[in-house]
Amino acid sequence: MTTMRSPAARFSRAVSEVQWLLRRVGLDSPEVRQFPRDVEILLKLAFCVKVVRMPKLTRANALAWTRRNERDILLPESVEGDLKRPLHGFLVATRRTSIIFVCANYPMDSQRFAIAHEGGHLVRDYHLKGGFRVGEVGLADRLAYVHELDDEAFLAAWEAPWLNEESPRSTRPIAEHYTDLFAIELLAPMRVVYDLHDAGYCGRRLAGEIRQMFRVSQAAADRRTRELLGNEWNDCSCARVGRVA
Repeated sequence: MTTMRSPAARFSRAVSEVQWLLRRVGLDSPEVRQFPRDVEILLKLAFCVKVVRMPKLTRANALAWTRRNERDILLPESVEGDLKRPLHGFLVATRRTSIIFVCANYPMDSQRFAIAHEGGHLVRDYHLKGGFRVGEVGLADRLAYVHELDDEAFLAAWEAPWLNEESPRSTRPIAEHYTDLFAIELLAPMRVVYDLHDAGYCGRRLAGEIRQMFRVSQAAADRRTRELLGNEWNDCSCARVGRVA
């Protein structure tokens, strides 16, 4: 039996919820059909999300910006953890508005992944569940939920199992595996990667085309290629692992 703990099940769910997001924008709209996708525009059209770039992103900086510029948002009274730890992304979400902060010092492909990752939390945990929850209390229109993507978690995204493998050493939460899958599926959908392979791209050539077409990092392109062709993808045997429904 396939469970949500298996990469294949999480992939199937991620595909479904990416499609849910794209339907909100319009499947025939240029923002959906053209690559590389502008994830900022997609999230703005779907949920009125604001994207704020900071040269030095920390939890303290993001919270301070929110207090100055979004007076209607009620932030949590206390936030656990290191307020000055460098971050790739930070999400502040309410029923009315959401802000995704990204670190402007990182390459654009890293920024795009961070935006898409936090967008996954918006879709999975907020809009499809009717609002983030703290304990048993549903959040009101103004009370914010916050989520962060730090450097360690960002690097773990490329080491954790995504589709056709399991990693018993991984301690990354299942919810974070899911939002990693959501992000890469939004940026570089597997159905289009299959089409590239069917058109004759394989191995390193396929990874290079993925990176160029979708504007993702080399790590993400290699990962998506390995998901399609298996761990021996570098040998370019073209023996696909198989489509995941």
